[in-house]
Amino acid sequence: MRILITGASGYIGEQLVLQALTDGHVVFAASRSPIAAVNAKYLPYDLGEYESFRLPDNIDFIFHLAANTKSNSVTPAVEIAAAANLVNASLRSNAKFIFISSQVARPDAPTEYGQTKWEIEQRVLAAGGIVIRPGQVYGGPENGLYGRLCSSLRNLPFIPAFVPSPLIQPIHIQDLVKGLLNCLTLENYSGQIFKLGSIDPISFTFFLQSIARIHNNKSRLLLPIPTFAVLAIIKIIGKSFAARTGLDKLKSLMDVPLMDTKADLSFLRLQLRSLQSGLTKSGRYNRHALIIEGNSLLTYILKSTPSVSLIKIYVRAIESLRDKKPLGFLPIFNRWPILLALLDTPEGRKRTGHSEFIWRLRAAVAIAETSAEDVERFLETPIQSGVLYSTLGLARALCMDTIWRLLSNVCIFIAPKLFDFEKTTDAC
Repeated sequence: MRILITGASGYIGEQLVLQALTDGHVVFAASRSPIAAVNAKYLPYDLGEYESFRLPDNIDFIFHLAANTKSNSVTPAVEIAAAANLVNASLRSNAKFIFISSQVARPDAPTEYGQTKWEIEQRVLAAGGIVIRPGQVYGGPENGLYGRLCSSLRNLPFIPAFVPSPLIQPIHIQDLVKGLLNCLTLENYSGQIFKLGSIDPISFTFFLQSIARIHNNKSRLLLPIPTFAVLAIIKIIGKSFAARTGLDKLKSLMDVPLMDTKADLSFLRLQLRSLQSGLTKSGRYNRHALIIEGNSLLTYILKSTPSVSLIKIYVRAIESLRDKKPLGFLPIFNRWPILLALLDTPEGRKRTGHSEFIWRLRAAVAIAETSAEDVERFLETPIQSGVLYSTLGLARALCMDTIWRLLSNVCIFIAPKLFDFEKTTDAC
């Protein structure tokens, strides 16, 4: 089919262009700047100069993603007029119109962005077009809002935790693109709104934690931020300044309406991947988590960083002999594997009641004992001699043993909270 995509250089638009080309469609990429996809036919398109744009002949579908994100000269009225102009062009050409809107679209939205999206929706629906309302889009290249979140969480020493936390319904960018292209096969469907996002909402704080832990591989503390304080600041600084600083998006986030997405996901034949898998670069969260788990256990045993080959042996052992699920260590054990010693005691192994942890610890020991790293660790350990070294070493050992016993008792007491093995159900 011949497809026109506006906003083709954007976060979603670029991925839509690439997938449409892969599926064999003829793609016209309309945007302010060309994109890297050489097989797409580039068309200059600017919302501020919409009147000069001419629709190519024989277009079957129009995906309208272009939106004003930077230019102050493109007002909401201009953006609405540009969309209406494109809708009228689609009617004249008998092309199906698909508008990618937003979860925040509604007439009484707290931001101009949400109100503008709703106004455009009304024109699209009246013309028999299709409206897509995606939830929080994430994954893929670090672009758009998702890219800004990844960058901020990589640089910030903490994770802002709004209290109470807003709820969001994430959707991976590739799942969204698949849903958009599935619209090409719909017959006799017009004036329809499809809501696409996770069926079960999650807290925005958990979403940020997942990005930091899984995608960025960073451990961050939570910094509670009262929601009412943010709203008060936005009210004090005014709408104009809030829009320039991006704080208006926070207000919109805290007032986002939840969507009933189950029926629409089923209708468009979409089965969303889990957040964990979506944030993993390989898309295989279990494999990713097993690599981290193997690195932690082997580091604890060898007291040094294990080789890649040893970690691979550990992962293959779990995948072939167990049920492929990671234990689900708390991030602190992955960051400081030495803390696993708090559980690696006779009393600890007895009271944790976690047979799977014990099995995997023994498996890691067996793997380490056959490695060259283990031999080198014992052969190259320097031995200090002398009365002073011996005395200091004995005092240090006694202090560490006392502290370790106290910490071990605490960890044993809370042992059931240290793993999430039973809840780890992601597909490999």
